[in-house]
Amino acid sequence: MINPIHAYTPSTQTSSAAGKTTDTEQGQLFRNLLEKASGEESGRVGQNNFSPLGEISSPFNLTIEESPGILESQTDELLSKLELYSRKLDNPEVTLKEMSTLLEDIYKNAQSLLQETENTEGLSENDAALKDIACHCAITAQSEYIKFQRGDYL
Repeated sequence: MINPIHAYTPSTQTSSAAGKTTDTEQGQLFRNLLEKASGEESGRVGQNNFSPLGEISSPFNLTIEESPGILESQTDELLSKLELYSRKLDNPEVTLKEMSTLLEDIYKNAQSLLQETENTEGLSENDAALKDIACHCAITAQSEYIKFQRGDYL
């Protein structure tokens, strides 16, 4: 069963002789209601930066800056591998061979990430912060590699 709509206000415009509106007339009625709701009728569209069928603009003038995708993805990948390494360190069933293979991969990713950070110049402030984070992650990964090779965890 369909529930009745209680807040419906019928339009005051009349149409065809039979008392029914055609599809074209219904479209025009909808357009008129949309214009009223958006303020287009009173000329406020330009003032509010509001387009009836466009995007809603923010009153805070927020902008989204795109960061260098390669740097971000390589940093994320390295952090994921460092997290996996941390979990394997806590697991006594993981062999040194498995750890060694993972650390070799981490070390290669860290080298690649450091090279990528050297290739980025003229970054915005946010991207420079990302570059710093990437450098810190790569250095941490390389120091873990050295600690493992030195035998600190045996």
